Amino acid sequence: TDVDNSQPPKDPKQLRLEQKLHFWIYDLVDRLNKGVSTPTENEAKFVKNGKAEINIQLSAKSPEIIEKLKQLGFEVLSENGTNLVGRIAVEKIVQLVEIEEVRLVLPSIE
Repeated sequence: TDVDNSQPPKDPKQLRLEQKLHFWIYDLVDRLNKGVSTPTENEAKFVKNGKAEINIQLSAKSPEIIEKLKQLGFEVLSENGTNLVGRIAVEKIVQLVEIEEVRLVLPSIE
């Protein structure tokens, strides 16, 4: 078996971003990291006034986890079990993946 070693190993933070963020949100975070001011074509579907409308899927929900999200500025609009829908400033999205219970972050589209 040929193993392609030309790709450098990814750092753990990069892997968490890729695993936990929907690709539209990943593209948004990547754009911000690169300092590109032009929004991606999908951003208009879930970003309004600098805030992303997102759906967070949690592995577990507790008042402590909700508090962690709120400390990042996540504004809960609705919740259904371990799914939360709300808004967060686009520059804070990266910090969501650091919360262990956050399994997936998806764009919330009406």
